[in-house]
Amino acid sequence: FPSHDKGAISLGGEQIGSDGKVNLRKTPFVSLEFYKKANRGFVKDNDILMCKDGALTGKVCLVDVSFPIKEVMTNEHVYIMRANKNKISQEYLFYCLFSKNVQDQIKNLAYNKSGQPGLNQQHIKSIKVPLPSLQEQLQIIATIKQKEQENQILQKKNRG
Repeated sequence: FPSHDKGAISLGGEQIGSDGKVNLRKTPFVSLEFYKKANRGFVKDNDILMCKDGALTGKVCLVDVSFPIKEVMTNEHVYIMRANKNKISQEYLFYCLFSKNVQDQIKNLAYNKSGQPGLNQQHIKSIKVPLPSLQEQLQIIATIKQKEQENQILQKKNRG
């Protein structure tokens, strides 16, 4: 992987994988000087990233990778989302944003206007997600993870 001399990692829509994970195959960089002068866009583990404009509008991923460099930020085409932990689990929020129901809401907001598709802060605030208790959210996450594991096992069997 590239050394730290390349600068800080700059994540954009292309790094938001369709599987909901960060894709570092094509990793763009910004200078460390630019990174240090920035006042926002710094990525933390467990952040949700959402592409806010262009062809990839609405695409989301959950940051759950150990980056090879600690200086990681988003570019101007990506929102960073962090849940209010007293009300909603970050993982639960991600699964909601990744779901077809919420993706349909996002597409309606982003594409129901002239010009290039895009999302603004008001659009983000108007997205409706179900809000069960934190305990129920954790049960939903556990069920989803179990189904994902079962799916991975089936995919391996089909390939093998």
